[in-house]
Amino acid sequence: MEGIKLAAWDASDPRKTVVEVGGARIGGTFTLLAGLEGAGDEDSLLTAARAVKDAGAGLLRWPAGETGGFGRIRGLAARAGLPVVIEVTDTKEVVPAAAAADVLMVGAANMQNFSLLKELGRSAGKPVLLVRGWHSTLKEWLNSAEYVLFEGNPAVILCDAGIRSFESGARVVLDLSAIPAVKDISHLPILLDVGRAGGPEEIEKLGLAAVAAGVDGLMLEVGPDALSPAVFAGLARKFAAMSRLVEGLGLDHD
Repeated sequence: MEGIKLAAWDASDPRKTVVEVGGARIGGTFTLLAGLEGAGDEDSLLTAARAVKDAGAGLLRWPAGETGGFGRIRGLAARAGLPVVIEVTDTKEVVPAAAAADVLMVGAANMQNFSLLKELGRSAGKPVLLVRGWHSTLKEWLNSAEYVLFEGNPAVILCDAGIRSFESGARVVLDLSAIPAVKDISHLPILLDVGRAGGPEEIEKLGLAAVAAGVDGLMLEVGPDALSPAVFAGLARKFAAMSRLVEGLGLDHD
């Protein structure tokens, strides 16, 4: 793809980027990321975090606004026993967030916040989870990844959370076609956030389709207004089974 160099896959070097975070491995295998949503006391959050870990989650996105600061998140995540993802929205947050997080996340609204992307490349020292903007093309998304890579941080994880829809009943739609398209042009691992796809039935169907399309992992939301830990566990079993089926058919995550 024209203009995309560092994020582009090179046929002369067929290796794909694998990002290792704690015990999780993103790229070349299937990984689940659980995002905790909604208010809750410390005990409730820890109970939910431990439940999704037991269900097979490899990473945890912690709700920073509910826990009283980055330092406290680090302690809670350690007690939960999972690597933690923290979203950053400003350059001033990068260094303190990096001290608490295992992965730093750039949300869709900040995908083209180039000052933030450059700072994450220079100063983070941690993998960056880059969410696609709702109005962004694949080229624009990968161009944003270039900013992080160019500044010296090679550990970039792409995450698609949906794109703008023409349908009045849906704010965004999941672009499943982006998964194989990105795999063809980039060496970076790609996740899909299915947490806002609808109810458990819609999440199940779209998640299974994404796994069949070769996605490296899925992000699901857990909380009072999202999935319960029990429903998350049921979906995790189905996604793991689909991943094994895909591997059995010779359609790996590369």
